[in-house]
This record gives sequence, structure tokens and C-alpha cells, in this order.
Amino acid sequence: MTVAQGSSARLSSVLRGKTWTVPFDAIDPTGADDHFVHIKNNGPRPLEVFELELFTTVAGFVEIVRCTGTATSPTAIVPVSLRGSGAAPVGLFESGVDLQMTLGSKIMHIYLAANTPRRIPLEAGLLIPNGGQIALNWDQATGILTGHVGLHEVPADEDPGA
Repeated sequence: MTVAQGSSARLSSVLRGKTWTVPFDAIDPTGADDHFVHIKNNGPRPLEVFELELFTTVAGFVEIVRCTGTATSPTAIVPVSLRGSGAAPVGLFESGVDLQMTLGSKIMHIYLAANTPRRIPLEAGLLIPNGGQIALNWDQATGILTGHVGLHEVPADEDPGA
């Protein structure tokens, strides 16, 4: 379900105040294969992930996966508007040390070197449709993770599902 939206849709979303970062800081998963960030879109429009920025204290792999279910012991994340104001997207934005989501298909498998920030632009975009969910999963048993997920609301005239 990856669809190219391009920079024009992102610019339109920024101008309308519909672009956010979902930050997470110093998440210390309790073991291997722990889900540490969860995003569920409850809004009327699809959300598109256009960027990840990740940092870890230990080398390892982060996976982006489709998922279902309800997170276990989450901490709410408040998305920050990249426009400086505007309503937050409608959905659940959560972090935790082991959210225990039911995993679906794997979307990406990303290697992170220790103590080296990594910015991953997703030029083709990753769509999260209404009701859709994704989770970030840490493969290693140790390591502290910090970063953000950049996302925007897909405008109606750019929506591939409309």
C-alpha cells in the first residue's frame, strides 16, 4: 500500500497545517522484537509517512510493520505541527517498551549503526489509511531509541483511494 504522493502533496499539507512530527525519546525496549512506537489513523483522510529519523545506542534493525490490536501499557505521544499551530491528526500515537501489537506484513527492515543518527526519507511515501496501523519494531534485546516519524494528511485531490 505504498503510493507515491510527491512533494506537491506534502507542500499542500504543510500550507494547510496538516504536517506533523511524531517524536519519541529514550525508549528502552525490554527485549528483542519489541514494538516501541505505534500509530493508528482514526481520521477521515489517509496519513502518509514521508520520513523517519532514528538514533540508537546499539547497532541493530528497526522494522516497520502493519499491525492490529491495542497497545499494552502505552505512553501517548503528542504530534507536533510542522506549521507551528493547527490541530493534531486524529488517531493514536503511542510509545512504550513493549507494546505487544499483533503483527501483520513487514514493510521495511532498516539497519541502524550505534550512536549514528539516520534520516530515512520515504520518497514513495507509506500510506496509513483510515483505521490502518503501523508499529516500529526493534530486533535487538538492548539499546535506547530516539527519533521521530514525519507524516502528513493526504489531501482529497491526491488520495489514491478516493
